[in-house]
Amino acid sequence: MSAIVETVRHRVLGRMVRLRLVPGPELLLTPVEALTLSNGLSAVAAGNSAEKEIFLSPIASDAEFSGRVTAAGMVIGEHPVLAWPEVQTLSRELADAGR
Repeated sequence: MSAIVETVRHRVLGRMVRLRLVPGPELLLTPVEALTLSNGLSAVAAGNSAEKEIFLSPIASDAEFSGRVTAAGMVIGEHPVLAWPEVQTLSRELADAGR
């Protein structure tokens, strides 16, 4: 799985962050949602959170983000495990786009 994070402009909501999970859904996140998701991913990747699942239902998307924590990384949706270094990269990209 790969993830593409980019900043886009929504005609009504303004600046948004697009997260594309390849293969998989495309999510439109507000900057605050992107930062919130980034913080959650960062916390579990660093071992600073005992959470076993991260769920976010973005305001501007029909799809949701659902990630389950495993020993090897995270399972996002129906994708294979995303290894911890990849989770950290995704977290940084979301934080950068959300700022």
